[in-house]
Amino acid sequence: MRSFFLFLFLCAPSVLFGQFYSGAETSGRAGAFVFQNGVWSTSGNQAGLALVNKVESGLFYTNKYRNLEVYGVSMAATIPAFSGTFGIEVQQLIFNTFVDRSYTLAYGMKLSNKIVAGVGLAYRHISLGSYYGSGGNVFVEGGVTWLTSQKFALAMHISNPFVSYIEYSSKEIIPVVCSVGCKYHPLVNWSVLFQLDKVVSGGFSGHICFENNIYSDLILRGGYQTNPSLYVFGIGIDKKRWQGDSSFIINPILGCYPELSVVYKWS
Repeated sequence: MRSFFLFLFLCAPSVLFGQFYSGAETSGRAGAFVFQNGVWSTSGNQAGLALVNKVESGLFYTNKYRNLEVYGVSMAATIPAFSGTFGIEVQQLIFNTFVDRSYTLAYGMKLSNKIVAGVGLAYRHISLGSYYGSGGNVFVEGGVTWLTSQKFALAMHISNPFVSYIEYSSKEIIPVVCSVGCKYHPLVNWSVLFQLDKVVSGGFSGHICFENNIYSDLILRGGYQTNPSLYVFGIGIDKKRWQGDSSFIINPILGCYPELSVVYKWS
């Protein structure tokens, strides 16, 4: 298993430089991140920060493919200020000598009663060990969400529009990704989310998720993602101050693995 992952990381830059989204709520939605509206919006769709009205702090953990050597950790916090909310997040994905770290500072605010927007400035650093080298660079991202009605919403997000590169032993582009999505509430306790991603000079990826608020503070999720093909299931608990989410991701080729996150909302 170790040799397989080493081959994957060193010979597949598209996998190596894929976006790492935090929060088990996002992974439980099959990666449909454009409607995230909590602390994890910092590295997702920054427009969601505009809907956060208090200080929040979060911790996220993923154990890729149930291999203890392949794991990711994220820590994030939000601080309301001026007419919106700041978000700060640190992410890292680790496998043996491979380390992928990102530091993000973001800000989101309301443009009107129905439109929210946000921008983020991130620094991403890749280390492949002493032999292959390391490098990093800064890139920007941002998004907009349009709350058209109580039942329907639209959102879009773009990452790295000015095309930043990372140089180590070779030169690799940080992916330029455009994402659009819609959210629909057919029933009071049900919602359907759909998101389409386009990697510039790459392919498309689709995400669909169904959510059911079976109780006021309990949410069940299930969905599917293409390219790569993933099946996901998730559960979320949202109390007054605590929010906990867990997801279970199934990759038909590489197996399954869990992701967990917890958020504390300060009074």
